[in-house]
Parts: sequence; structure tokens; C-alpha cells
Amino acid sequence: MYGQNGAGQEAGSDFSGGRKERSLLVRRSLIFTFLLGFFAHGFMLTHISISHDALFDFYDALSAHQHQIELGRVLEPLYRSLTDSGLLMPWSQGIIAFFWLGLAVFCVCDMFDLSCPTEIFLTAGIMTVNISVTAVAAAYTPWLSADMFALLLAVAGAYSWYLYGKDHSKKYLFPVCFR
Repeated sequence: MYGQNGAGQEAGSDFSGGRKERSLLVRRSLIFTFLLGFFAHGFMLTHISISHDALFDFYDALSAHQHQIELGRVLEPLYRSLTDSGLLMPWSQGIIAFFWLGLAVFCVCDMFDLSCPTEIFLTAGIMTVNISVTAVAAAYTPWLSADMFALLLAVAGAYSWYLYGKDHSKKYLFPVCFR
């Protein structure tokens, strides 16, 4: 794909020359994700009423962790203690979730060489305003950021495999996939 200067250089191929383009891609990914997230899920971020499974988590944190472990989410208690997201504050859950989603949007856009603002906006829209994210935001607010982190890890796995395929360097097969 041609860069914005039209020189025929691939958008993510040169680490030094593409650093400015990658920085712009990260910024656009995060900005578009946050804007779309606030427009689509803004009500969830601003109301304090407890809904659906959040009641269970609000009243009994220990059994809520046990329930998450029984569902196979064994790292959920660790994630919530590391991010201090054990409290039910919808705005903080939303901000953390939109940050993870923005990074996932960046990975997807970089994998598919999407650099046009319209392409980034549409990718952010697909990943931010879909039925799965809306359902998690509406009904499972305490686990919104953890679920979006899981989405980021899934995309990061594909992204690291993509980077490995470009130059067959084993350093991309490890969890640190953001260069």
C-alpha cells in the first residue's frame, strides 16, 4: 500500500521511516475508538444504576471471583487486582475498555495496511459499536474492561503471527507485540 506521500513505500514496513505513520495510526485508532465508544456507550459510562450480573459482583466480590473462575476465566481475579477495577465504576471500566479496543483497532489496521482515516474510522466502528460490545457494556459492566483486554490479546496473537510472517523473527512470537 502506498504511503501518504505516494512514494510506493509500505505503511508499516520500515521501522524508522514508518514510525511517524505508525504513531499517527495509533493516535487515530484511539481517538476514533474513544469517540465512537462515547457516542455508542456513553449512557453506560454515566449512569450508576446496577444492572444484570453487576448486582452479583457488587454484593459479593469473593463469590463473584469464584463464579468467574468456574466459567473458565481463571485470570479475571488477577486482572481486576492489577488494574484495580474491582470497584463498579462504569466510567473507569469504559475508559480502560476503550483503551484496549483502541490498541486492538491499531493492530488490525496495521495488519491490513489500513492508513486512510476513513478506513481506520470504519474499523474502529466495527470493533466498538457491535452487538457483542454493546451487550457486555449493557449487562456485564464489571467485566467490560477484562473482556476487551481478552479481545486485545486475541488480536495481539494474530498480530504477532503476522509480524513473524513478515521477517520470520522469533521475537514477534512472544506476548510483547507492540514495537
